[in-house]
Amino acid sequence: MNATSKDGLKSALIACILAVIISPLVTILSDSPNFSALVLLPLAAVFWLIVRPSRVDVGIRPGRPGHYALAIAYPFIVMGLLMILIWRIEGVSWGEMDGRRIAFVITVNSLAGTLGVLLTEEGFFRGVVWGILKMRNPDGGRILLFTSLAFLIWHVPVAFLEMGEGFPKNAIPLYLANVLLLGLNWGLMRLASGSVIVPALSHAVWNAIAYKFFGFGVEYGELARSSFTLLDPERGVVGIGFNAAFALVLWTLLVARRRA
Repeated sequence: MNATSKDGLKSALIACILAVIISPLVTILSDSPNFSALVLLPLAAVFWLIVRPSRVDVGIRPGRPGHYALAIAYPFIVMGLLMILIWRIEGVSWGEMDGRRIAFVITVNSLAGTLGVLLTEEGFFRGVVWGILKMRNPDGGRILLFTSLAFLIWHVPVAFLEMGEGFPKNAIPLYLANVLLLGLNWGLMRLASGSVIVPALSHAVWNAIAYKFFGFGVEYGELARSSFTLLDPERGVVGIGFNAAFALVLWTLLVARRRA
């Protein structure tokens, strides 16, 4: 690794360390989990101004229609399969749900959420941090690994501070494993498309569906079930399997495209 690459890695490390320290402090001091992600916006802005990666390096560019289709398909496939399993195993009744209202809420939250995560989590980890690393060392595999691990570490305090009282300790490793896989999948989308907007859309659609149907922390969503440590996209064992399978498919497609 040359001196220029080391400078980029140092800047990215400092940015991520500050994020990991400041975000939970804000949660503790405000006694609210609603502001931890907002810390990432000024941090991203400061490091973008200091290090000055280009807009292309940060990923401010459009992706292809196929990239956006894949971004939307990911949460629908993973959570659609989980819904089918819940329906078959636990006999959840779909007739009690207001389909139009749920579709409207998910659509609105997906659109608003895309801007939200673009300015916070995606804009920081797969935007500015990714861009800082890319301008110094264009090795996409290393950037993918670094940003995914940083995304995971930033979520460790979330698992302890924001999941609510009574969140089972045995569910924390499951949650963090799924976070790592989510970061890898969105990072692979970023790597394939060159755009931070693509993973931002996928992240927002994921959150909109996951929180509405499955819930967050100790809370359940529309799909009430016996336990979230099995059939859940973020807190469950089966979620780990589905997210890992999707990551493998994405990686295989990316490698095949590069060899073509």
